[in-house]
Amino acid sequence: KRCVCVCVCVCSQVSRIQFVDLPGVERLLEPPGLDGAREGVLMNRGIRSFASVIDSLAEKSSFLFPTAAAAAATTPSSSIALGTSVESSALTKLLSDALGGNALTLLIGTLRPGDADSSLMTIRILKAAQRGVTVPVVNSGRMRALLRQMRIRTQMVLAEREMLRDLLDHEPGDGDPDSLAFAIAKLHDAESRLTAERLESSDLRSENESLKARLAKLESTLGDADVAELQAALVACERQRLSLAQALLEAQVQVNESKAQEEEERFELEKRTLQAEERRREGE
Repeated sequence: KRCVCVCVCVCSQVSRIQFVDLPGVERLLEPPGLDGAREGVLMNRGIRSFASVIDSLAEKSSFLFPTAAAAAATTPSSSIALGTSVESSALTKLLSDALGGNALTLLIGTLRPGDADSSLMTIRILKAAQRGVTVPVVNSGRMRALLRQMRIRTQMVLAEREMLRDLLDHEPGDGDPDSLAFAIAKLHDAESRLTAERLESSDLRSENESLKARLAKLESTLGDADVAELQAALVACERQRLSLAQALLEAQVQVNESKAQEEEERFELEKRTLQAEERRREGE
């Protein structure tokens, strides 16, 4: 049975992992009006939207990065409409980060022997997904905790606002004007709190961006300082090596001179010994 299976694992301290098992792409080879009679229309629409979003992101990445466009020049042109929004189906909404957001994405495709058209479509979608660009960002612990806290508070305010809206919807037209005014006042208060929470979240996001920029600047500065320090240490070591080599050469010269002087003295002593032996023989 063809189906869409989405498995979401939420890690509260690090990230979120999504395992997505998609059905085959053989329905993409058929006209859109023929697949609804046999299978769910929403599922096939989600698969078509998924392929369209991948093609659209690949085209945008090729436009922004010329090297990617040059590498993709040999791929066949897409037969799926480009520019499809991620809001076109529930599947693409769930996979918006994985397709082109803050995520590391890995796509694995399987080929069916004997079905060249489906295999070619699978390879084409994988090539298009390979040209897409995601922007994974490592969040710091402090900012992640603040963003989680702000998200929880925003969800609480939204839930309270929805509850107040439900109360107002079920309030009869000839109800108590005081209670109705009180509910409206609470609704306005909840909306003002939501606006304040959004502004605070925007300020935190701006602070996060500034901190990231400062961190990148410090890393680049420290990197340049480390390189300069290593180069200075390398120059000092090279000078020390040259001085040691010069000292060794001078010592070798002194040793050679000492050996030559010693040979001369030994030769002179042997000569004097022979002369003394000759004089002694002549005296006898």
